[in-house]
Amino acid sequence: MKSFFASGILALLLVFLPLQSAVASPEFRQAEVSKNISQFIRSNAVHYWSYMKGRANSSALKPYLKFQGFVAGDPHMGNFAPIPLRSQNGSRQMRFVNIDFDDAGFGPFAIDFARYVVTVEASHPKVKKGDLEEAYVLGLSGESVRPEKEIQEFLDMPVAEYDALAVGYVQKHTNSKGFLLEQDKLEADRGDIPRSAIAAQFPGMKLVDVAIRPRERGGSEGIRLWCLVEEKDGFRHIMELKPWETSGLTYYQQQPALEQWLMGVYETFWPKFDTSEYSLIEIKGHGLFWKRQKKFSMIDELKDEFKTANSLAIYDANLLGLAHGRQKQSAAYLAEINRDPKAFHKAIEAAVDDYLTVAKNAYEKLKKK
Repeated sequence: MKSFFASGILALLLVFLPLQSAVASPEFRQAEVSKNISQFIRSNAVHYWSYMKGRANSSALKPYLKFQGFVAGDPHMGNFAPIPLRSQNGSRQMRFVNIDFDDAGFGPFAIDFARYVVTVEASHPKVKKGDLEEAYVLGLSGESVRPEKEIQEFLDMPVAEYDALAVGYVQKHTNSKGFLLEQDKLEADRGDIPRSAIAAQFPGMKLVDVAIRPRERGGSEGIRLWCLVEEKDGFRHIMELKPWETSGLTYYQQQPALEQWLMGVYETFWPKFDTSEYSLIEIKGHGLFWKRQKKFSMIDELKDEFKTANSLAIYDANLLGLAHGRQKQSAAYLAEINRDPKAFHKAIEAAVDDYLTVAKNAYEKLKKK
């Protein structure tokens, strides 16, 4: 992994990681821009971890809390997707991976899995919790579920075909001069960050244009910058600079120093792949940003129809189990689950039902205001 800490900004980065003792408990947010309970819950990973800190120790989850490692923090079906990743030998391969590290961190595996079940239950209540648990536990033991046809087609897609679709995505949002602007979707850059500072983040490329992506429902609070960059051969990319925010896990427990945190997240979710395509950078005077290529989603269209959504939910649960299962405490965690599978099922079910009730009540009250 190419470490950006070699640039000498480690001391600055460590300042950005707060201690939980100084962090106030968060309230629910983004009710006004959430169209349904599913979007509302996905907007509130921070609230979830704060809530679980106060509830988990007195719940049926308690026997599983000591088994910890790096977790997704906000696992849901929109945060797992097929993208081309570059392996250590330089080849690019299609891989189904976690594509959002905003709320990742170090915490209990079981609470992370419960968070995933909460999001699935909110969006696709017909999906059976038992099927998700089975796939998740298989992942913990190092076994992959067999992808359904629709998912396998993504994994079998030639990288060149994906790249062609990516070109089409760029063309959809731009013309020869720059971005195609649309109110509340893609707006003119306000110039808060000098163009020279932005251009410096893309060495060897020409910065053609910059636009603002307003806060999305279900998304992060900060404004994202979309940067249209051009290589020497004229090939264009849309690169996103997304403000780094403190992980929701900081509301559950203190997190590792940022260097250790970032390396742990990469090793858990993108093992043995080049992480430069999803890197954390500093723009002096403006803070930290995730820098990544903005790519179209090949998954959104599959989440609506139940049969496919069911298969996707199960597949993603298995991916989460595989990620948890790569870590030191996973074997003991798996043994505890297998000691009494019914107890684990009941613990997850109780935690999910509890949080869904709290979230639904809050959503209804906030919508009435």
